[in-house]
Order: sequence, then C-alpha cells, then structure tokens
Amino acid sequence: MESGNSESVSQENANESTGLSLLDVLDITISDTEKRLNTGTVNLRDSHTVYFIETKIKENTSTAWRPEHLESFSGIWRRYSEFETLKTYLQITYPYIIIPPLPEKRALFPWQITTTDLFHPEFVDRRKAGLENFLLRVASHKVISFNKVFMRFLQQEDIGSDPISAIGYIGKADAKLKSLGALFMLKKPDKRFEEIKNYSNELYSNISNVLKVRAKLVDRIYAIHKLHANYGRVFTQWAPAEKEIGKELDKASHFFHAYASLSECLDEEEQFADQMKEYLFFSDSLRSVCKAQEMFQYEVECSDENLSAKSMQRENLLQGKKSFMSRWFASVDTDEVRDLKLQQIEAQLRDAETRCKQSSEDANQFVENAQTEIEKFQLQKVKDLKETFVLYAILQIKMCKKVVKSFI
Repeated sequence: MESGNSESVSQENANESTGLSLLDVLDITISDTEKRLNTGTVNLRDSHTVYFIETKIKENTSTAWRPEHLESFSGIWRRYSEFETLKTYLQITYPYIIIPPLPEKRALFPWQITTTDLFHPEFVDRRKAGLENFLLRVASHKVISFNKVFMRFLQQEDIGSDPISAIGYIGKADAKLKSLGALFMLKKPDKRFEEIKNYSNELYSNISNVLKVRAKLVDRIYAIHKLHANYGRVFTQWAPAEKEIGKELDKASHFFHAYASLSECLDEEEQFADQMKEYLFFSDSLRSVCKAQEMFQYEVECSDENLSAKSMQRENLLQGKKSFMSRWFASVDTDEVRDLKLQQIEAQLRDAETRCKQSSEDANQFVENAQTEIEKFQLQKVKDLKETFVLYAILQIKMCKKVVKSFI
C-alpha cells in the first residue's frame, strides 16, 4: 500500500519540516450557501445546496512559505458530495492519518423542534459550520494541508483527475474495501490496534448514549416550556375578568411567559450536540486507520507464507525429493533440469525475500506514523471535549439563573 506519489509526499514532508500548516498562511471560511437545481431537471425537489469557500493569503506571509499556485484570494462553490469525495481521497492517500469527519448528512438524534428538512436554513447553517470546521481541521494538519488536491479543492473549479489517478485512487479504494475482511484472515492481529478499535467502538457508543439522553431531556424540557406558554396565555385572558385578583393573575401570566421564553436556550445546545457528533464520527476515522493496519499486516503475513513456501520448494529440490506425479509416472529429473529449476526457485526466493522485507518495512512505518497520529488525536480530543463540557456547564448555569430570575 502506498501513501501518495513521491513528488507530492516529498513536498508535503518538506512543508511538515517547517512546522507550518496551510492554516498558518491561509484564511479559510465558508461565507455563503445557495440552493440549486440539479443539472437537467425542472423539478424543484430535485436540487442540492452549494457552499461558497473563500480563501485569502494572510498578511505579512513570507513568499518562502507560500505554496505554488496558491492564489492570494479566491472563492469557489462546492456541494456536500464533493466534500465526501475529498474526504475519501484523503483517507485512501493517507491511511495512517485520522482524517477529520464531515458533519451529518441527515439530522441525527432529533428532538421536537429539530428540522429534518435538508434545505431548512437552520440545518444548512449548521452543516455550513461543520463543513468549515472540516476544512479548518484539514488545513491545520502539517501534512495533508499541503496536498495539491486539497489546495485545488479550495481554489480551483476543476481539481483534475490526474492527481487522483496518478496515485491509483480507484485501486486504493478497492484495496480499502478488501481490508474490511482482512481481520478474519489475520494470524497475528496487532493488540495495540485491536485496543484502538475497541476504544473507537466504545467512544461511538458512549457519545451516542449521551446524545440520545440529551435528545430525550430537551424534548421533555421543551414540553414543559410549552405548557408554561399555554398557562401564560390562559392567565393573560383571565386577568381582565377578575377585578380583585386581576393584578396577581397578570403577574402569574408574566412569570409563565418569562419561563416559556427560556426554551430559546435549548437552541443554543445544538452547538454542543454538533461538537459531540464530530467526535462520534471521529470514531469511524479511527476504525479506518485500524482497517488499514489490518491490510498492512495481512500483506506481511502473505509475504511470509510465500517466502516459507518458496524455501520449502528449494529444500525439497536440493534433497532430490520427487513430486507425487513424478513417482506416479516413475520419471526422474536430469541434473540439468534440476539445476534449471533450482535457479528459478532461487530467483523466486530472492523476490519473495525482497517482498517480505518491503512489506515488513511498510507495515512498521505505517504503525509508527499511525501511533503518532493517534497520540495527537487523543490530546486534541481531550482538549476539545473539555472545552465542550465546560461551555455546556456554563450554558446550563446561564439557563438556571434565568429561571431563578423569572420567579422574581
């Protein structure tokens, strides 16, 4: 398995050695969205949303750190499916890197007021924020941010098929699919990556449970707020009819309306949910790295088996052992035929040794790179989730204060 053509890899490694990422020299934002009809259709339902990516070279950026063909300012429209293609391309090109996930394609863990309409402004805005976050995470990586296809994705209408086909995009996609069943054929699975895969499953399960509980909770809280809104309306209508207690009923109405208005705070929780969903999808990226490792290990084991088989053939030939067919027909190889076969076997043995050595080196290099990336991911995950939970706690305190204030 390869990780890209030599020219692009050397360029990316050179950029990595500087300690910079593309985000250090380029501002990236998704500033607008637009609904468009699919080509060749007049049905309004047969449409899609496109997102406008703006890029701008940061001021005081040295030309020495500026990648070739990077424009000072550009803007380009991209649809969600193009982001999917880019992500798949990056996963196949850099199997050892935990590629940032895309936002949800359809609403997950919805509650009462969560829209499931893909073209609803609220859903489009949230997806826009998620796609921008994806671009920023990729652009902050010191290796993949300088990938030529990624930079073309940001600034050129046509990223071209040459960069993708040059590294065997289709072939690698097929190899990636085959890796799905590699685990069941492995004789010596790597325990470290088994643990990572188990952890990714636990991460997915735990975050899913948090989001499920959260959806049920906000559903119930929202229902309570709606009941208070109904109480407020009833008391507002009742107050004018009661001279003696009209003032008190009006105050009660004010309280109920004030408490009901706090349901707006529940919308702010969607940002928290989206941040949690990002790491829900990160678990898939972790599993992709584990599957790639299984494929590397499978190639090592196949190479070892081939080497053992060739060595056995050579030993049998040197010992003069006859095959079953030779014994059956009572035929014996001459010395010249045996020498020729020995030369062929030794040539195959050398090829098998070379392949075995190369597959072992590739696997070891992959493991080393993957472990480095996983360590970075774990550090970033702890930082991000801590920040998310702190902000969530602050939001809950803010909501509680408003509740208390509504009683005064």
